[in-house]
Amino acid sequence: MGRTPAAPAVLPARRALRIVTWNINSVRLRRPLLAELVKDLDPDVICLQETKCPDEHFPLEDIRAFGFPHVAHRGMKGYNGVAVLSRLPFAIRHDDPNWCSKNDCRHLGVELDVPGGPLELHDFYVPAGTSSSTPRC
Repeated sequence: MGRTPAAPAVLPARRALRIVTWNINSVRLRRPLLAELVKDLDPDVICLQETKCPDEHFPLEDIRAFGFPHVAHRGMKGYNGVAVLSRLPFAIRHDDPNWCSKNDCRHLGVELDVPGGPLELHDFYVPAGTSSSTPRC
């Protein structure tokens, strides 16, 4: 009878950076669903679109309680708005062009502090159904 060879050692897999994007359609109304998403997917970074929330009413403390100490948001009342929520430190990109030529809170760029150097990340909200004469977005 032959001996069964020992199973090869299994090294723990290095977890990739997990980025989730969601058109949330009101960050304040969907906080409970956002908490579920965090629990189920365990993301490192979340990009939100259509936050529909002026900056002064953004639920920053709730977001931090979900485990995201690094948050940037650009919002306005009733429509548009984007946010980046991160477990990793980042710097907000201030020199990006005004991509949509509208100044209406549809873009937010950050540079995440990750091993190997910064990772440039852009969160865009691009609504469907705009006319072809709308520049870029």
